[in-house]
Amino acid sequence: MKWFGKVFVMTAVALACFYGLAWPTDTLTPDRIVLFDDYDDTTVWTHEGLARPTGIVNKWLRDGTIHTNVFGWSFYDCRTGTPINHGREIPPVNVYNCQAAMANTTNACLYSSFFADGIGTIYFEAINCIAPVTVALEIATNMFDIIKYCQTNIILAAETESLSFDWQTVTNIYLNAQSLSSDAGSHDFLRYVNRLNYYSPAKLRMRRLDVADGGGYDSNYAAIDNIRISPPPAGVVVRQAEGVFHPGHPSVNANLMIRCYVD
Repeated sequence: MKWFGKVFVMTAVALACFYGLAWPTDTLTPDRIVLFDDYDDTTVWTHEGLARPTGIVNKWLRDGTIHTNVFGWSFYDCRTGTPINHGREIPPVNVYNCQAAMANTTNACLYSSFFADGIGTIYFEAINCIAPVTVALEIATNMFDIIKYCQTNIILAAETESLSFDWQTVTNIYLNAQSLSSDAGSHDFLRYVNRLNYYSPAKLRMRRLDVADGGGYDSNYAAIDNIRISPPPAGVVVRQAEGVFHPGHPSVNANLMIRCYVD
């Protein structure tokens, strides 16, 4: 990320009133949060591919296996809606809690939007609907030159004819919930949190690494929900103010001046 300069901040803090300085800081831009409950909004989502299977068990799945939204996210070989009748699911357990369900194929994957400002914390929830599933979480921070067959030191928002994303593994995630898949109650889903704090442009990918034997395409889904990708935190340095420092210690119920800069 390019550094646009240091912003100096002068803040007066009452030591006895720290509790009054807190406010919500979890608001994310639409390209950094995917909750999946807006699948039916055609101004946001485009759905293509195979129709959902017939039968009452598939009633709450949506048609299509390729899903893209206007904020840059894309899902391939995934069902939308909810896999509520296909074993385990991420709570709350109801037909309105939509999720992305990776089909039983190693072609199943999802791509994030392009994060020009970098990546702070990666958060999502996941569960295997029936048998254990391994999912790879990958990051691209530069491109691979297909013609010269070598890495580059640049990263683009999209691939070109000669440059593809150079994917590197962050971690392989083993989904192996132990709750009964036939149980109608809440299940022991995985809540994944990774404080990556990468300060340069990047893109994320998740892809399925294995297939359950004896099942077809629309079986043994790997469900993903509540994706949140925060920006990296600002770098803050707090220094003692210039000149004489008042008050001295102890300084209960007295004001002091803090000088800091934000990169």
